[in-house]
Amino acid sequence: MTASKVKTSDLFGIFYVQKPGRKRWDSYYRTIDALRPLFENEGFKKVVSGYYLNICGDFDSVRISYFVDKLNDQVSVSLIDDFLSQNEFLEISPHSDPHQDIIAGSYGGQSYEERFRAFLVNETQIGLDLIKQDLLHARRLFVTYRFQVREAPISFRTHFE
Repeated sequence: MTASKVKTSDLFGIFYVQKPGRKRWDSYYRTIDALRPLFENEGFKKVVSGYYLNICGDFDSVRISYFVDKLNDQVSVSLIDDFLSQNEFLEISPHSDPHQDIIAGSYGGQSYEERFRAFLVNETQIGLDLIKQDLLHARRLFVTYRFQVREAPISFRTHFE
């Protein structure tokens, strides 16, 4: 999946999920890992032009935000829904069907939309690669960034490099 596939005209959908019986923080990373087969699925990659992930719930759940063209909007919902039910995920909040939306509204507005969507998709792919390679190191990088780098005048680029 490449960010170049994501278009401003793509619709935007959301699912809120978690694996049952998990604990705060640990569940977030385990849920991401359990979602990996969905993201690697050829049908998913063919239908969904891009996606990004956020932590949600009580730091134990994942919000899957995805982009899809109008022709594939209901196919994407069915594909994701089927995967979640077949793999015993809990949908912790009703999903949002694909709809037109401006994601960059608070980040520069319409003129930044395509670049912002590409940024979110790329950032997620980098994060997933880091998690797959070394979960403990990735967690340390993210928590240090979240609670130290963002709060101090330290370059986030230097931190992640």
